[in-house]
Amino acid sequence: MAAKTPLRRRAFWGLVDLFIFRKITFPMKHWIIFALAFVLVQCGPTYTYRAHKNDFAQEVEQLAERDKTLSQKDYLLFVGSSSIRLWDDMESDMKPYNTVKRGYGGAHFYDLIHHSETLIAPHKNARAILCFVANDIEHPWGDPKPKMTPEKVLRLAQKFSDQVEKIHPNTPLYFIEITPSPSRWTLWPEISQANDLIQSWAEKTPNRFFIPTRQAVLGADRLPQNHLFVEDGLHLSRAGYQLWAEQIKTGLRQSKN
Repeated sequence: MAAKTPLRRRAFWGLVDLFIFRKITFPMKHWIIFALAFVLVQCGPTYTYRAHKNDFAQEVEQLAERDKTLSQKDYLLFVGSSSIRLWDDMESDMKPYNTVKRGYGGAHFYDLIHHSETLIAPHKNARAILCFVANDIEHPWGDPKPKMTPEKVLRLAQKFSDQVEKIHPNTPLYFIEITPSPSRWTLWPEISQANDLIQSWAEKTPNRFFIPTRQAVLGADRLPQNHLFVEDGLHLSRAGYQLWAEQIKTGLRQSKN
């Protein structure tokens, strides 16, 4: 049996058939706009990672239920993966800032971009959004996950930024640096490159900020300090969260937020 032609290739040749072989007329300017829009949709991250649209959907919906009764104002909205979700003492650690946390599962940017509307839209009263997503570059463990590169992580972070801009145009967005951790230390060269790319882009982008943490997490031997992590070597310990809070507050003060 012949292999099935990919959807995008069939769509492309369908357009060729319509506009060339069948000679359907169309003003050139409109044709160019249509063609560019078609290519952008097909190549955009939400399409590329459409298989992950429903990842963590139930957990995200549970978070959305909390927003129906939220009355807080002038707060920091934290979104992202399990390090946000497991931060039980966020409220006290982040004083004098008010906080709301909306972390879920083991979030990746490639699923977060499908949940941004649900997680972000209800929070027009947030003074800033802080994003920490640490799982895009990880050990595969045989899971059917996309192979991520630092450049792909940057593009996904930019996509999330675009979504935030569309939903709440005037709200500052902070990216917290992906933490160097013992369990993923062999991946640190790739992870640190992703951090560097996001930082470089954020520094040139209005209302976008990067909060570095690596220097505080690494010890004199330039390795992650074990006491900052729980037994799994990935998630932060109580001491780790306290250190994290100080780094985040420093980043906020430096950006005058």
